[in-house]
Amino acid sequence: MIYLYEKIEQLTDHQLFLLGENLPKKLKERTWQMKNRKRKEERIIGYHLLCHALLKEYGQSKREISVIEGKYGKLFLAAMPDIFFNISHSDENVACIVGKTENGIDLQKRILFQERIERRICSEQEKRRVDACQTIQEKEWTLTKIWAAKEAYLKKKGTGIIQDLRLFRTEEKNDKEYTIEEERIILKERQNFIVAICTAEENQKIFSVTLDQLLKESKENSVKKKDLKK
Repeated sequence: MIYLYEKIEQLTDHQLFLLGENLPKKLKERTWQMKNRKRKEERIIGYHLLCHALLKEYGQSKREISVIEGKYGKLFLAAMPDIFFNISHSDENVACIVGKTENGIDLQKRILFQERIERRICSEQEKRRVDACQTIQEKEWTLTKIWAAKEAYLKKKGTGIIQDLRLFRTEEKNDKEYTIEEERIILKERQNFIVAICTAEENQKIFSVTLDQLLKESKENSVKKKDLKK
């Protein structure tokens, strides 16, 4: 399932501190060292969104969550090898997918059409698909879907963008489903961005998560930690 945080309001310094202080020790140290506030917010919200998803789907508490890094930087759950997750950030939105099979997710704000971007990410077949669109808006959404689908596919593989995006192509089953090398990518359109999901699991729903929910769960976890120390 997918959990999505759409940050309509700006986090206050106090809210950021409350959430940041409840990160695991090593992650907290690395996060507070970050100078870019937006990246810091994404890191903190991403972790708490993962905790929220694992609690809702599997009843796992924050105390049981330990994240390790794979060969190419993809993250895994150390104590739960049969549960997979992936996190994406875009334009102050954060999404997390959790499931029982390998998965990848990408959020992508609508790309403003530029030929140089089209040349950088599209195969010849994909360029023809984009160029056949009747309006600039259609071109932008089609280009955005292609980009997001490729990123979600590579994130499922766990490699990140280490190869030329033009060397593998999306096949359009319909406007909400693509395939890449037999991997299915579901495309969900939000107001101004695309959510691309690469997973073999069916019926992927998006659940919206609010800042109040994350703050409440973070506070409850902090109280439990204090009780354990007594």
